[in-house]
Amino acid sequence: MNAPLISVVVPAYGHQDFIARCLASIAEQDHGPVELILLDDCSKDDTLAVAQRFLDQDGVRSRFQRVVCERNPRNLGAHDTINRGISMAQGQCISLVNSDDLYYPGRLTSLLKALQGSGARLAFSAVQCIDLTDQVAFDEDAAAIPTTVPHRARANLPTLGFSFLRYQPSISTGNLFFERSLFDQVGGFISLKYCHDWDFMLQSLRWTEPVFVDQVLYGYRLHGGNSFRELSDRAAIESEIVLTRYFKGIRAHKTQNRLAPAPYNWPHVFETATVLFEVDGIWRKASGGDAARSRVYDRKRAS
Repeated sequence: MNAPLISVVVPAYGHQDFIARCLASIAEQDHGPVELILLDDCSKDDTLAVAQRFLDQDGVRSRFQRVVCERNPRNLGAHDTINRGISMAQGQCISLVNSDDLYYPGRLTSLLKALQGSGARLAFSAVQCIDLTDQVAFDEDAAAIPTTVPHRARANLPTLGFSFLRYQPSISTGNLFFERSLFDQVGGFISLKYCHDWDFMLQSLRWTEPVFVDQVLYGYRLHGGNSFRELSDRAAIESEIVLTRYFKGIRAHKTQNRLAPAPYNWPHVFETATVLFEVDGIWRKASGGDAARSRVYDRKRAS
């Protein structure tokens, strides 16, 4: 059986010092057919030129089944750069990576096997924070990133999906690996600067339960230009937008993923979780304040 084509989409901006190492980590993956789509979002530095020089080295382009390496017609932002890249993709599976981060060996093969073995349509791996020299980062910023959430979720919550009501356990857009058809159902990444990846994960829960691969397969680089440093003041605003979108989508509808955190799937348990994660106010507002909704779902499930 032929291995499926995996499209690796790299939204690039302002990472001339890291892009070659990022691309090398993709080229060194052991999965067979890989398509590379790199879109430079009008960087003010030499990110695109460095990427093109790397790809022009002997044997690099031939490693990929197809290569797209170009500049956006205008600055689109990360969310629309990803959407544009996926619109160009020909692969059955999409793998994202930030242009300053790294794939670790075996990432694509491991995540593909996780999808095939579980029936899930979205996967992510354990993450390691790295510094400017690709070494493990141990500073206070690394300590603040909730990399242990998937482990705690498996031990303390009904499903991994419940943890997404409070956190973004996959940490980064670059850690996402999913079927192209799922992207089409979700409708892509929305126009948020900080939480577009969290929104995509929550919306995906309506269609599939994610699978967590408990191997460190992604290097998340910490440096002065990280978006979480620059945009953390927007987190509260965007978090409410993300949760409201999800809650409005599940308040009166069944989900294809029967494990999704929703009142129809988890009567009473769902509302308890919203209180535990201190998002019950957003849930009540999004659901129209109908406190009896879970009891209605409970009667429907029993009938």
